[in-house]
Amino acid sequence: GYYHSLAIDEAGNLWACGYNGSGQLGNGTTASKGTPIQIKSGTKFKTVAGGDAHSLAIDELGNLWAWGWNKYGQVGDGTTTSKSIPVQIKSGTKFKCVTGTNHSLAIDESGNLWAWGNNGNGQIGDGTKTTKSSPVQIKTGTMFKAVSAGYWHSLAIDESGNLWGSGYNEVGQLGDGSTTDKWAMVQIKAGTKFKAISAGYA
Repeated sequence: GYYHSLAIDEAGNLWACGYNGSGQLGNGTTASKGTPIQIKSGTKFKTVAGGDAHSLAIDELGNLWAWGWNKYGQVGDGTTTSKSIPVQIKSGTKFKCVTGTNHSLAIDESGNLWAWGNNGNGQIGDGTKTTKSSPVQIKTGTMFKAVSAGYWHSLAIDESGNLWGSGYNEVGQLGDGSTTDKWAMVQIKAGTKFKAISAGYA
């Protein structure tokens, strides 16, 4: 994350350390920790992602959890109240990957892409610039295999290997040949198949 760190050990236990002013460590306090502390003891995790000041994790059953700073609804629980312990997001849906900065992106086990949080530059990709405090499905009908959240933009790869992007584009970070923000996902470098992505700050 921006000032905190998250890790999963080989037994599936989740650990966190660092700055905790918004509860992003997930231990029920806002006290920072200089050594790793176990989060949600008894639950085994398979993947974790640090947002700017919030955290996201998927347990071994595919349940999605989030906590920390929530000014833009990036936790995804339908509120803008920060959470100092993990709360389950979109209960009943099983997820396989997740990423976030001040917005959050996740792919469920069926390949559907979901997004929520800060959307001031269209980075959620739902065709609007309206912030969302609960997950909304993006590009319905397209199945995805990889996703990465930049600070104000998003990148995703569908199951056919096509690359898509949305959001802030002032310096051409979307790669669509323009410097115009995109509020909905646009295809990047059509005809080329991709397998991995990483979205930076700008």
